[in-house]
Amino acid sequence: FFFFFFFQAEDGIRDAQESRGLGDVYKRQVVSTQSTGGRELMRLLALMLAAATVAHGSRCSIGWGSVTCKYDKAVFKNRAVYFQTPVGEAPGDGWPVVLNFHGWYLDGISAFVSSSSDEYGLFNKALATMALLDAGYAVVAPSASQKNMDAWETNAPPYSTDLSAWSKSQDAAYLEKLFTAMADGGLGDGCCNMKDMHAIGFSSGGYMTSRMAFSYQGKFRSLAIESASLLSLIHI
Repeated sequence: FFFFFFFQAEDGIRDAQESRGLGDVYKRQVVSTQSTGGRELMRLLALMLAAATVAHGSRCSIGWGSVTCKYDKAVFKNRAVYFQTPVGEAPGDGWPVVLNFHGWYLDGISAFVSSSSDEYGLFNKALATMALLDAGYAVVAPSASQKNMDAWETNAPPYSTDLSAWSKSQDAAYLEKLFTAMADGGLGDGCCNMKDMHAIGFSSGGYMTSRMAFSYQGKFRSLAIESASLLSLIHI
């Protein structure tokens, strides 16, 4: 049997740029307390899940408190992008694809490898990648610029206050290179179906996800934003 406790910490930061979209909340954590029998059951379930992933040819593996998904890496505009396609033969029009925008001080690799001890829910983020790959979605995780402290430019002036300025940003130039590679098959066999694109993002990446709605209208079928607000709240 298990007991779950939910914690929410607050830092009082309201400024959109400094908090990178987190507002008051900077950490939520689930702590699980288990009996000895519960720990053994969890170990058994983890082993069963790991065996199941091997059986159907998953790109990912689950260890005791860790998840690792195989990935490839490319570089555009001096920035890395990490990506993977599902096991098997791609559909005729290519794999549907999910872009995963990371949060502040992280990079794209955080979508593929994590430990249960990692903060900010990164373990669940890697599990989400596993679920997407196993469900037949390619996953593409671009990286923000280290010159901008690994934060996306979207919630910094002038881009946060002038929608038309976005085309002049370094992030926009990076995404154009990335979209071209995705359309041309440069990110793995069968990647990607550009008519079936989705985006998810956390913190600064959540702002970047909302940017997809404003500056790339019609490109994405769905957007999922976590711990961030809509770009429209920043004087647009």
